Amino acid sequence: MHYAWAMAGAWTQQWSEMATTFKDPLFYIRDIPQIAVLAWIITQSNDPVVATYVVVGVVLLTTSNRSLFQMGWSLSHELFGGTLQHVVLSRTPLALVLFGKAAAAASSAFFSGLIALLVAWWMARDLIEVADPALLVLSVCVAIVAIIATGFVWAPLFVLVGNRPGFFNAIIPFAVVFGGFIVPIDFLSPAGEAVARLLPTAWTSEAVYSSIRDGSPEAGRILANLGVGLAIASLYLAATWALFRIVERRIRISATLDLG
Repeated sequence: MHYAWAMAGAWTQQWSEMATTFKDPLFYIRDIPQIAVLAWIITQSNDPVVATYVVVGVVLLTTSNRSLFQMGWSLSHELFGGTLQHVVLSRTPLALVLFGKAAAAASSAFFSGLIALLVAWWMARDLIEVADPALLVLSVCVAIVAIIATGFVWAPLFVLVGNRPGFFNAIIPFAVVFGGFIVPIDFLSPAGEAVARLLPTAWTSEAVYSSIRDGSPEAGRILANLGVGLAIASLYLAATWALFRIVERRIRISATLDLG
């Protein structure tokens, strides 16, 4: 229970910090141009499955892109901001405190994703069709968990590799292509699909696609994909926990917060 309260407090503190960005108009409009172009392209196909998949996908894509960057920098922000020492001295493990902050970052990113959804939906509204809305909602919820697990692992890893400039410029396009948010992984080459299967988001995106196209007749397959996605996400979280332990060990052994 102590840990749960600590994570909730970290979430609240991080959300309060990010609340100032909600007053910035760019928070709401910066993704609209590219989403509008993407939505216009899919309307030319006149395919309800394609249109609906991309409309839902822009939520996950926007959430992934924004939260990946924010979560990846979370530990570095504590380090550079001079607040890491307070977190280290806490009885709550470093990973749990920053997980609460990562969840707040994902919440903020999801909120901006909903704005992208409204834009894409308005432009493609005449093509939207969903075979099973309940399974789609479930798939999207599990996809958010997968996005958090995938993004959070970069927080300790980014610090351990020395906060290399441009690190996320390579990671974000990789996550877009192999995450299956806009294009189903079935359309990738066999080698590309094999790489995508290592990401939990690829499995959850496939569940989203099946929920839109097939619905209840494929419920078993959809639930199986979600189960695999959660299993891989759990492995990512376990790896993240191990990496955070390495960070804490380095701090205690070197007696310094300089991990670069």
